[in-house]
Amino acid sequence: MVKPKRNVSFCNEFFKVYLSDFSSRQLSLPPAFGIQFNGKNETLPKNATLKDGNAEIWHVGLVKNEGDWIIKDGWKEFASYYSLVDGDFLIFKYDGSSEFEVELYGKNGLKNERRGLKNRTSIHVKEEEETEEETEVEFIGSGPSSGYKQNDSNIEPRRTRSQGLLGKSGPASSETKVAKLGGHKGVKVPSSVPGKVPRFVMNITRTMRFARIPMTFMRQHNINVPKEMKLRDESGKLWPVQVSFWDSGYTVLTSGFSEFCRMNKLVPRDQCIFTFILAKGNFCNVIQVQVVRQDPRTHKHGTTMKLKA
Repeated sequence: MVKPKRNVSFCNEFFKVYLSDFSSRQLSLPPAFGIQFNGKNETLPKNATLKDGNAEIWHVGLVKNEGDWIIKDGWKEFASYYSLVDGDFLIFKYDGSSEFEVELYGKNGLKNERRGLKNRTSIHVKEEEETEEETEVEFIGSGPSSGYKQNDSNIEPRRTRSQGLLGKSGPASSETKVAKLGGHKGVKVPSSVPGKVPRFVMNITRTMRFARIPMTFMRQHNINVPKEMKLRDESGKLWPVQVSFWDSGYTVLTSGFSEFCRMNKLVPRDQCIFTFILAKGNFCNVIQVQVVRQDPRTHKHGTTMKLKA
């Protein structure tokens, strides 16, 4: 049935000023906007989308509480992704169906175009010179979209780039060096690692100062990360790390990563399995890390490596 036309005075645009005390977990829409949907034939949908300046879509839930409309489910991830702070200015334009276009402006008055993988403007740094051994990474996990059927008990290393980094159907990348996985025939992944989440193995080297996450991997899974995130070890302890975005497309764990290696007594040829814990919008602020020891006896004698600071 065709909905009756709205009153000509209907207004589909409004603004909000972000205040963390009230807006970090949910966002209340202006009462004057919400009151337009109090009639029998007008209502807002329970499921809606936010479209940012990069045309990226965020799925959110709308609820009505004591007469006020609230953006609830999904809003926290949206606010975290854009690192919204007190005083940020947001303009919403409702399309009359289920989508809100959102423009964001900082306290300096400039429009915030931030940071999807397609248009990332935050912290681009000049790449540091590295030795080849610091670039070793092997994709072992992929979601259902990768087309690669994985056996968690025995994952064979893939050394030929012609087959792609994620199996025959995955994209190939000449800028990613595939690890030899410490000479192993295969890597046994602990059974506690979920099978259908993005993850990869990285070899620990003697000069491990940071961890590079290839652009191919991030784009394959459309993963969004903030400037600061946490690594969670097998005991559940969280380790804060800084994130930089290199001009070559790598997402890099910098400050805090070498400390993680030292305190967990990682030695050369140990391997870390990085499992990305994704929230709504493929937003990730925690990476689960499990360690595959090259030689467990090394750690019984307290032998650790020196990592370059």
